[in-house]
Amino acid sequence: MVYCIMHEKWILRPALDCLNAGKHILIEKPPGKNSDETRQLLDAAVENDVYAMVAFQRRYATVVREAMRRVKEKGPVSLATTTFNKQMLFDKPEYTTTLWNDVVHVVDLLRFMVDSEPVEVTRYRDKFDAVDWNHYTAMIRFANQATGVVFGNRASGGRVLRAELHGVGIGCYMNLAKEIDIHEDNEQRLMDAWEINGDDPNDISRYEGVLAMHEHFVDCVRNGKVPDSDLRDVIHSVALVDCIENGTQPGE
Repeated sequence: MVYCIMHEKWILRPALDCLNAGKHILIEKPPGKNSDETRQLLDAAVENDVYAMVAFQRRYATVVREAMRRVKEKGPVSLATTTFNKQMLFDKPEYTTTLWNDVVHVVDLLRFMVDSEPVEVTRYRDKFDAVDWNHYTAMIRFANQATGVVFGNRASGGRVLRAELHGVGIGCYMNLAKEIDIHEDNEQRLMDAWEINGDDPNDISRYEGVLAMHEHFVDCVRNGKVPDSDLRDVIHSVALVDCIENGTQPGE
């Protein structure tokens, strides 16, 4: 297997060469400079019967997995939100859009937590003191009747990365990937991420999701199992990004 880690500007050719050589690969996000390149990578992975895992480490964060476990026990997901804000005011165009190269993190996380596919998308995008779109807000209706909301604002005052996941009688509020605030049946419990699985508080890579992601990739290659964040699944997150960027509906 090959770790093919580089900017989306250059990833296509090296990744295709690895896939066509029969190598399982792990690539950074975004997977290519646009959805057409993502599709080329996916087609090559399928044709060569290899895995092309994308490093969406937020999926593997301990607080995310704990929230999903608890909500699943209480019934269907009703609402999920993801927020990824920064202060990044550029006076020159970016190579790709901030939705594609950065906010994609939380678009993918939202879809992963809801565990369903979008059927309707309403979105707004704006420019604040920048030459490119730097403020995205989207509300998504999913096939399982859950509602999702994405906030991605690069015209804010600093970095904030948070998520919520709600079920019947439970709401999980995550400060990624540090802590989770669980409200269940009118009782509250605040837990640091390391407490959930009894990890070393200093072993940040363990509960942040990075180490779990790498372990998952290795285990999947060894056991012949498609990784959770393989392009076979991530292609659907990419399609949702396209809907938000272009103001289109799923399937259009």
